[in-house]
Amino acid sequence: MSHWTYQQPFDGDLLDQGDILAPSDDLRDIFASVHPHFRDPKYSGFMVATQSCDLVRRSRSCKAAYLNLAVIRPLSPPVLAKILDQVLGSVAPGQFNSKHRADARQLFQRIFNQNEQALGLFYLHPDEEAGVPEPSVAFLRVSVAVRSEHYDKLLAARTGALAPEFRAKLGWLIGTLYDRPATPDWADASGGKKALKALCDQAIDDTGEWIPESIVSAASAKGLVLANLSATDRDALLPKSRLEQALDEVERELRKAYGTPARESADDIVRVLTGHLRNNGPFRRLLE
Repeated sequence: MSHWTYQQPFDGDLLDQGDILAPSDDLRDIFASVHPHFRDPKYSGFMVATQSCDLVRRSRSCKAAYLNLAVIRPLSPPVLAKILDQVLGSVAPGQFNSKHRADARQLFQRIFNQNEQALGLFYLHPDEEAGVPEPSVAFLRVSVAVRSEHYDKLLAARTGALAPEFRAKLGWLIGTLYDRPATPDWADASGGKKALKALCDQAIDDTGEWIPESIVSAASAKGLVLANLSATDRDALLPKSRLEQALDEVERELRKAYGTPARESADDIVRVLTGHLRNNGPFRRLLE
């Protein structure tokens, strides 16, 4: 059974807005002469962005002179990182401030629920029947125009179609309309909340490395570039625990005590050390 996003079967004679096209040989041949960039293998497919009313054929031709196709790309780690960097920024390629994890989760929830308007992304859940083998997104802002004379070649490349309510959502996103079509969110489906959480968790994990805010701040304060630091160097930037700071003070005072030749017995060292620590401001503040 297909995911609820898709419609099966679909109209075999007419294209619809939201139809999913495979990068067929015919489609790649069309791009070769006028849009060679879109032959790039990173585009796993294309989505029809032209309104359905302009795709109805009369006497073998449709109203639209050109058909707009939005590119589809798998939600690979580099793509996820690029999306997140565009919205939240990064501290280095593939590395993100951990304080933004909650913001990242909200962003991915909007994407998976088809509610991300600003970026123009339309999420496509994996569905073999629809020709979507892995989690993907259609980039509605990245499109290619194909002359309508190639209608039949596009029709032959079609592998899937959106369900009517999701065609409406796609049209709303493309047209930047104000009304929100009542499409179901993940939370509306049985087990949907758990599935959405798993999707977001996976997307966040695949995005890149999450650097603790304390390390980001420490590196910034010292003028260091995180991308140039090893994991060991980054860990060294972490603030020491109260225990470690207290032990540092004990060591400093102990060295002072041992540094006095006249005080050789353990009792003398303990007495002098405790006296020093009692007057050691940083040590006392750690215990307040």
